[in-house]
Amino acid sequence: MRNFDSIKRRPPSKIGCCASSDFVRLSLFLSLVKQIWNIILQERGTVS
Repeated sequence: MRNFDSIKRRPPSKIGCCASSDFVRLSLFLSLVKQIWNIILQERGTVS
């Protein structure tokens, strides 16, 4: 029973850590998409 309690207590911090790292990854991904989109728009502008 004691082990079960310790296991029960652990997840929240782990989930919080994962959530923050996922948020950082998402923000990096969004910035990358923005850069790619800007490049595409520039290419289109020069082509047209």
